[in-house]
Amino acid sequence: MPRRRKSGRRKGANAERTIFALLTSELQLAKPLQRNFNQARDGGADDAGQLPGWAIEVKHVAKLARPTWWRQAIRQAQGVGRQPVLFYRLRKARGAPETAAWRAVVPVAALTCLPSMDAVHEVFCEAVHGADVSFDAAVQVLRAPVRP
Repeated sequence: MPRRRKSGRRKGANAERTIFALLTSELQLAKPLQRNFNQARDGGADDAGQLPGWAIEVKHVAKLARPTWWRQAIRQAQGVGRQPVLFYRLRKARGAPETAAWRAVVPVAALTCLPSMDAVHEVFCEAVHGADVSFDAAVQVLRAPVRP
């Protein structure tokens, strides 16, 4: 395997560990979130499913490709029957506090949809519509109960 690919995987794994440590702390979880070591083989989310209702995807890259990452997060979340959440950080964002450098994409439904909304608005309550939010806003979304 080329050196560059190994380095990219290592950086990705480090980013996942960082996000999971931050989320474990911010959400005050009793057990730390852990990586899904079968994700490459099984095509699943980056987390091992310990955050009920959510499938976490993590990206730490040099070039922004949010729409592509969001589609990937949606596919993976649908495959495990959960809602997608994408955390990303551009490598250029150095020197900022750890949580300030990370951004997230969450389903618009998690921000706007209520169980009482009528069918006219349900098109906006699907995960395909994502909202780019701060790390702190994403933590607030993850604290709320997940709608089926």
